[in-house]
Amino acid sequence: MARSKTISILGGLLVLCSPAVALGIGSGGPVNLAPPQIAGTPEVGQSLTCSQGSWGGAIDSYSYQWNRNGGAIGAATGTSYVVAGADAGQQITCTVTATDFSGSSAATSPPVTPTTGGSGSPPTSGPTQAPLPSPASVIQFPRDTKNKCASRRKFKIRIKQAAGVGYSSAAVFVNGKQVQVVKASRLIAPIDLRGLPKGSFVAKIVVTTSDGRTLTGSRKYRTCAKKRGPKGKKHRL
Repeated sequence: MARSKTISILGGLLVLCSPAVALGIGSGGPVNLAPPQIAGTPEVGQSLTCSQGSWGGAIDSYSYQWNRNGGAIGAATGTSYVVAGADAGQQITCTVTATDFSGSSAATSPPVTPTTGGSGSPPTSGPTQAPLPSPASVIQFPRDTKNKCASRRKFKIRIKQAAGVGYSSAAVFVNGKQVQVVKASRLIAPIDLRGLPKGSFVAKIVVTTSDGRTLTGSRKYRTCAKKRGPKGKKHRL
């Protein structure tokens, strides 16, 4: 079907033109030449910015709308938008509506998908750890016996309580071999050197605190060969 034409007589001249040109209406608003783009880091807590895109003609005004999965985000109608937690893993776009003398038309940006990493929110600080005491101040070995034989000794290593520090377990080693694990809030670890051959032995204890830190202490002990009783004299008959 042929389009209708408008005939006007201006100053004795016959002018033939289309309705859109003659009346300036019906063109559907400005033509989008390039869609808007989203700039910024797409992460929760970060700010995104929407460009206006490129349009043909003289634009009177622009309006903006941010969208999540194609649906408008309420009150998000500015050029910038702070990514919310609900946006993580979703498709975020911005729609720009341009208006000129002939009407309005809209164009939507390519989507971005925000992540939760580096949310920009200040990290939540956990409880402050109490300072870890020195091993010598809490691990109490028996009195030094380096000049005495400990072959027949069975003794206890006591773990002294420290302010703000709890204990979960203590592992006991003799010459590098684990021989005992004690689990309690108040720790007493037994050491048994009875029956060991003559020589030097290192008793070590590794204490694990309730928050996963460790304290290590060690002490060297000397064991002796078992004393023999006096030999009886033989008498000849």
